[in-house]
Amino acid sequence: SVSGSACLAVASERRRMPPCLRGCPSSAVLLSGLQEDVRPWLEAMDVFCLSSATEGTSMTLLEAGMAELPSIVTAVGGNPEIVVDGETGILVPADDEEALASAMARLSGDPALCHRMGARARDRVRELYSAERMAREYLGIYEDVLGRKEHGA
Repeated sequence: SVSGSACLAVASERRRMPPCLRGCPSSAVLLSGLQEDVRPWLEAMDVFCLSSATEGTSMTLLEAGMAELPSIVTAVGGNPEIVVDGETGILVPADDEEALASAMARLSGDPALCHRMGARARDRVRELYSAERMAREYLGIYEDVLGRKEHGA
């Protein structure tokens, strides 16, 4: 089980308790609603959790990585490209509340593991998702296209 001092913040358009949390004491769950600026929330977290049924490339997940947070995410969409299971966080199957709860309990009981995963997450996001890398990749695409035009392709 998760530590008695744990608090779960739920940022969602819905301001009601998700069904999977109905058994939790209300003092342990904060329903924050949607947040435009996630930085203060990320700074207050020990672990980032994203339990989406579908997902593209989650900017919030990238921000969590830059904040040195280990992430527990469902293995959907772009999440497995960002989170390396066991290295930068934990991947769980979508709609598997038991796996999600188990991953939360595992990380809540191991601050050293959280620290290692968080540092690796930051390094991975910096390496793969930086503005500099994106600019280099776009430049390469433009150079390829321009090179083909010059050669009549």
